[in-house]
Amino acid sequence: MKRTIFIVIILICTILLFCAAYIGARIFDREFYGNSEEFDYKFKDYDIDENSVNPYNPRDIITVGLYNSGYLYHEDHDHGISKDIIIELFKRMNLEYEFEIMPRARISPMLEEGSLPMSVSAVRIPEREEYAWFVPYFAEKNAVLIRKTANISSEEELLNSKNIKVGIVRGYYYGEYYMGLIEKLKEKRIIVETKDIEELFKLLKEDWIQVTFNNPSSYLYYFEKKGIKDVEIMDFAVAEEPLIRCLIFSKKCFSEDYVKEFEKKIAEMNEDGTLYKIFTRYLSKEDSKKACDF
Repeated sequence: MKRTIFIVIILICTILLFCAAYIGARIFDREFYGNSEEFDYKFKDYDIDENSVNPYNPRDIITVGLYNSGYLYHEDHDHGISKDIIIELFKRMNLEYEFEIMPRARISPMLEEGSLPMSVSAVRIPEREEYAWFVPYFAEKNAVLIRKTANISSEEELLNSKNIKVGIVRGYYYGEYYMGLIEKLKEKRIIVETKDIEELFKLLKEDWIQVTFNNPSSYLYYFEKKGIKDVEIMDFAVAEEPLIRCLIFSKKCFSEDYVKEFEKKIAEMNEDGTLYKIFTRYLSKEDSKKACDF
């Protein structure tokens, strides 16, 4: 009898050890490699099937890159025009998303390699078309911001001025007209390049630069935030159309047909007045109306 009890105990212990080992292995597997059995879907894979209209499962989380750019978005208050539009857009698309705040300079390389699916406020240029799709969502024109003490009121006076510095953000596209003007100013060696828009307006406030180029959704925010005054707003490119700003999608993450679904929703948001309503949270009615004319 004792022998039988002993054998039973041994068998029970063996079974318990086997179960513990199996459970431990499963926990290890989930911890380090992930598991999709409970949720019945695969983790997102950005090497998409080009023939698929929708490369994302509705439960996938799409990362959207944001960067500091005045009223478009700023991490100090964690909201802005672009963020508000993304929230409404993904609600209408019935998709999950997350925001990642990062330096603007990192976004293009990450979109190109496919490590970032999507970002905001991008201008369509040939170099970017190699790796990204674009969906327009507002239009805005750059202006020339000039300190009153610089006594400049025209492009000619700017080109002939001495003892001034003109600030630009490295890698930023200002439109064909102003990019041409910037090249002329580089020849005069008066251009100061900054890493981002935060540094640009810091230099303007401290009078390290006296001239720069920017759009209302950014400069109005920084004028207020940094208390920048005595700046003239001028338009040297009167004949040039506003730049169309776009949502930008990595071609390694999205099919062209699927991006068209986002484009349809943005068009709906513009037609039903949602875009205008969002812009008026931050800008004047006049600037908001111009922004929605794209």
